[in-house]
This record gives sequence, structure tokens and C-alpha cells, in this order.
Amino acid sequence: MNGITLNKTELAAWRSLIARPDTSMQLLTAALYLVSALMLPFAAHGVPALIFIGSCAVLYYMQTRTLRALLLPGVPIALLFLLSGSLLLPAAFCAVVFGGVAGGLLIATAKEKAHLPLLLVLPPAAFLIAWALGATPALAALTLLPLPVALAAGLAVRLCKPFTPSVAAIAIALGAALLLAGTVALKALGLLDPALLPDLIGTCADTMLELLAEQNKLYAEAGLSAALPLPDRREIVNMFTDLAYMAPAIFGIACLVVAYFVWRTLCIMLTAFGALPRVPRVFSTPTMSVGAALLFLLSYLVTLIANASEITLTGIAAQNVGMLLEPGLALIGVGVLLHHEGGRSCLSTLLTISIVYLFFTAPSTALSLTALVGAAVVLIAAYQGAKKNKGEP
Repeated sequence: MNGITLNKTELAAWRSLIARPDTSMQLLTAALYLVSALMLPFAAHGVPALIFIGSCAVLYYMQTRTLRALLLPGVPIALLFLLSGSLLLPAAFCAVVFGGVAGGLLIATAKEKAHLPLLLVLPPAAFLIAWALGATPALAALTLLPLPVALAAGLAVRLCKPFTPSVAAIAIALGAALLLAGTVALKALGLLDPALLPDLIGTCADTMLELLAEQNKLYAEAGLSAALPLPDRREIVNMFTDLAYMAPAIFGIACLVVAYFVWRTLCIMLTAFGALPRVPRVFSTPTMSVGAALLFLLSYLVTLIANASEITLTGIAAQNVGMLLEPGLALIGVGVLLHHEGGRSCLSTLLTISIVYLFFTAPSTALSLTALVGAAVVLIAAYQGAKKNKGEP
């Protein structure tokens, strides 16, 4: 099995390796999916969200028995809490990840048609329970969000797809579900008109100025000298305008990040639940094609040229394409820098320290640099592979 394109015989051999967990583990997995789906409409409630996150952490640790595995979902959950100051985003992230993982496990380990009824019952059951608990139909529909994630993840395992296509498929499924939900919500609120975008940007700028003014007032009343100077409104409008230009890439990267944690957690749970004796290497090794590397370099160059004097539509499109390709290439670049054969050399150590420092001080710059390294590695590897195939020394 090459882990990329399997024929029928190889696919049958691969699926025969996937063991179906016993009944108790199946029920536990189904309960995890159901609770995760039910958490999404009620993620804004602090106490249930905290109980849910804690329960997922305990269950995950009991199955893996390693703190290293617990850090995989724990670090982004902690960062989301620190950035947002509430449990809404951490609970939603946890629900999507563990709901997708639980559903993916059920799909990946299904051996025959008799196992399908459980998969078909869970999504509508979650919707009806959320509705019965007082959620509006629109909020109750959020319980369906883990379903496309689970389908993409489970099918990727069953087809033995490598790391990069699997993460991309999960991200596309999640992004499509979020876009559909967002479109329905905006249409219901009457905010789907593109002409409202400038007004929305202006409203965001005014809100930010009001928040800064209130914060400075509180500092002054407390006798503190930590007040921040109020920026010009035009600067804030320009900042939100730039964010609007990059919104497609930001949305795509967010979906890719969530998909990454779904896939990595699913790989760990496959062995923890006894479905696989070990995880195939193709499931954890990021790869990028030569076309993706060339497209990234081209988009990077076009962005620099097109946006040199003023922002253009071509520059915006190229920037969004480059930003979407950055995470995958950056993973390859970081892996090369950290696991280089000359990793003990002074130059390699300095490069690693510099990249770590940049990730803390200038994350976007560090991401771009490591992505450039990754693109160079992909192209060099392709060139060397072509020479080897031709028999050249």
C-alpha cells in the first residue's frame, strides 16, 4: 500500500487492518459525538462549557494516558480562552474537534451496513434534543456542524489518504458547513448585501474607538497611567479594510487549523481505542506538491509587485492564495529546520532559534519565512527525484 492511491485489493487489505472497538467503546464514542454536537448551541453558557471541556480532557487523557497527547487540543483551547476572555470559542473548538473525531471513528470503523443506523440516528437526535432544551431551530442546527467534519475525517481514514489531502478535505467540509450556516444567518438578519460592508467597517471602527475610550476612562478613574492613545479613525478603518481583504484567507486558515487538530487527534484516538495497532506514517507526514510550491512563490511575487504602490484586486487575490498555502509549506519548513541531518551544527541551531524568536515577535514574518523554506525544500526534492529517475549522478 502506498497510502496515496490504493487499488481494490490494497484498499480491502487496509480496511481489514481497522478493528471495530467493542460495544462499550462504540457507545462511549457515540455519546462523545452526541454531547459535542449538543454543546455547540449552548457554548455561550459558562458552566456547561467548562464542564464539557473538562470532561473531554479527562476522557482524552484516560484513553491516551500521556500528557503530550493532552497538550494537542489543550494548547489551542488555552490560547483561545486567553485571546477571547470567555469559554465560547474554546467550547466551540472542543465541540467541533471531539465531535468530528468521535464521528470519524464511528465511520472509519464501520464494517457492515448494520453499523450505519447509529451513524444516521445521532445527528437528528442531537438536533431534536437541542430544540427540546430550548434552543431555537437556527441554534439547534449548529448540532449538525460536526457531521461534515466527521464524514471527511472518517472517509479519509477508510481510503488511507495522506496527511495533507486529509486535512484539506476536513477543512473544506468544515468551511462549507460554516459558510452555509453563516449565509443562512446573514440572510435571516438582512445583512447579506455587499453594499453594507463599508457601513459594517465603519461601525467596527466606531465600536473599537468607544471601547478604547472607556478603557482609558477606567484607567483614569483608578489613577493609573496606562491609558492608550486613541488612534485616528481613518487608521482603524484602514485596518479593518485590510482585514476584509484578507478575510477569505483568514477564514481558510482557521478551517485548516481546526482540521489539523481534528486529524491529529483522530490519529491518536485510532490507536487509543484499539482500531489500529499503530498510525501509518503517511497520516502524520505533511507533503506539498510541486505545483503548490510554485503557486505559492508566484503568488508571493505577484503580491509584492501588484501591491507595491496601491492595493489592487490582483494583489489581493494573490495574497489570499499565498496565505492559504503558507501553513502546509511552513510545516515542511519547520520540520526541515528542526530535523535536519546537520541539526547539531551552529548554523542550524541559530536558524532554529531565530525562527522560534520570530514566531513569538512577528508570527506572520516567521510563517512566510518557514513557508519559503518549505517551498524550496519541495522544489529541490522534486528536482533531485527527477535526476534520480533519469539516472543522472
